[in-house]
Amino acid sequence: MVDRRQVLRVIALGGAALAVPAACGLPSGGRPIVDGPAPTAGPGGSGSDLKAPVAEDATDPGALVKNFLGAVAGKLDVETDFGKANARAKAFLTAKAQRTWPSASQVTVVRVVDGPTSSAGLAGETFVDVTLQPVGQLSSGFVDPSSIPMPPPTVGLRFTVVLNEQAPGSYLIDEIAPRTANAFPLTGMLLDSGGLDGQWYQPQLVYFWSTDNARKGLVPDLRYVPMVGLTRESQRTEIVNWILGGPSNLLGNAVANNLYAGISLLGPSLVAPDSNGLLINLSAAPQGLTSQQVMDQLRWSLRPTFYEGPVRLQENSQNVKADGSSDMYLKSNLADEPYRKGDETAYCVVGGVVREVTDPDQLPQALTNVNRDNRNVRYAALSGDHPYAALVKTDNHLYVGGVYRDNTEPVFVRSELEGTAWTRPVFLPADDPVVMVAVDGRLYRVDLQGKKTEVSVIESPVTAFSVAPDGHRIAVIAGGSAWVCALRVDGQDISAGPPRYIASGLSGLTGIAWSRLDRVLIAGRGTTANYQLAQATIDGAVAETWPVAFSYKITQVVALPRLPSTDSNVPRAMVQTDHNIAYYVSSSHFDPMKLKNPGGSPSPTASAGHAPATEPAPSNPFYLD
Repeated sequence: MVDRRQVLRVIALGGAALAVPAACGLPSGGRPIVDGPAPTAGPGGSGSDLKAPVAEDATDPGALVKNFLGAVAGKLDVETDFGKANARAKAFLTAKAQRTWPSASQVTVVRVVDGPTSSAGLAGETFVDVTLQPVGQLSSGFVDPSSIPMPPPTVGLRFTVVLNEQAPGSYLIDEIAPRTANAFPLTGMLLDSGGLDGQWYQPQLVYFWSTDNARKGLVPDLRYVPMVGLTRESQRTEIVNWILGGPSNLLGNAVANNLYAGISLLGPSLVAPDSNGLLINLSAAPQGLTSQQVMDQLRWSLRPTFYEGPVRLQENSQNVKADGSSDMYLKSNLADEPYRKGDETAYCVVGGVVREVTDPDQLPQALTNVNRDNRNVRYAALSGDHPYAALVKTDNHLYVGGVYRDNTEPVFVRSELEGTAWTRPVFLPADDPVVMVAVDGRLYRVDLQGKKTEVSVIESPVTAFSVAPDGHRIAVIAGGSAWVCALRVDGQDISAGPPRYIASGLSGLTGIAWSRLDRVLIAGRGTTANYQLAQATIDGAVAETWPVAFSYKITQVVALPRLPSTDSNVPRAMVQTDHNIAYYVSSSHFDPMKLKNPGGSPSPTASAGHAPATEPAPSNPFYLD
């Protein structure tokens, strides 16, 4: 017999039910099929008039549980915040359940895997079943997974719902119990992650300065700004206080820590901007940052949702000289110009030759010699900063090189690496070009002289990886699961922080790519035998399965995140299948990749360099790194 007191002592729930996309049917051929658009979260309000759901709004027992799963939504920073959230959750309970309800000081974010599903219980009762997967603890706007086993378990809960005797026509929860014995204990209050993606919270990138002095810039940290019960000024105050509090544990030592130790926001809250802009008054100047760096960090962290106008900076109520009105601050983001160009040109391998998809006769500067360098290629990478290339060839070796001086021939060297199971190589964003590649389950850094150094990320074999546009985070597929960790870059020395699991809703994962600064695109098996793509936040809290399904295995995923200064979250993406067909893909459709305007030369030569009249299928597509 389950002890009801013990169950109620450890559980308090909040959030909105997360819709699970319907499975796609198995296609008869190798082409993907589309079953319709995937569900998306509804838009949130401006903040001041948006409230957490209450029990009285529910019209049936299932709706009551959905509302209950949103009861704790709101500001969750200090003890009083958690006390208020706990009181909102208790308002959904009968007097009997309230007597054993705990006073909790933490909120666990959970993904709703299944449900709620209602069934008839005893006289006057309704059972409402849900299946949850814990993701991490939510505090100070970020989700910390350190207390959750990896990979996270799933836990089935049964809510016993009864009529509210004090308010005819409404309902209350009389009991919450696990549906199976020895279930993972979900301690404290819970918040469904479905409310994090624009419903009760707004995903927001808060920035911190990298530790790499050779390429110092801002690196994003994913946070969730409460949209419930806060004015716009309070939301801005939250963001500034998060900057002062330092980065989340995901970024680790990839960014500078404790720069604002002992510094507070004077006011203590921000007020609405006046004709001169938004005033931010800090109690003191941080250590190790210039006033302009502080300004750039603040402006990037507030945009685009919460403020994009002029900012005035003060330290101890004294004006500080810093440019807070021009757009020069945009240049401090490592994922934006001038560090990234946002070049949307797609490349592929055709008959062992690297070519541009839309202009196959225009060979990359580093690969003009198709009789020597640009031949027998399996996988390739091109640097977006320099005319350099990295090539995995059919002899199972990695070659690196390019044009080192103007008006000279490309020069390539065969690296120390060799093996059989390769990933596509990638140029790490850095002033000194460095290549990363995984071979036979191990991840390596390779310099332009071909020297290798292993980069330890995770114990399981690495079968796919992708470096974030900022160059300080890496996502990997290892042991069939998705993980993310920070990258500390010190010149050509690279080290990785502890891995963090990313729940995607797929299984048997085969590919991964950064689609946004806060999300990755993951390939794996869906609920049927098909292969699908899921876009997930890097904390695993929010995941959306794209309805495009493939009967053939997806072997590679590449994506091009938009420049953050464009405020666009729609990525470009391409996949490769084991049927030797490459596709352009989006969340709702696909297009088989085809070369455009091929030349007429029957075979490429060093002098002509034209694409053959009859080309093999383009394969292993990629964008500039």
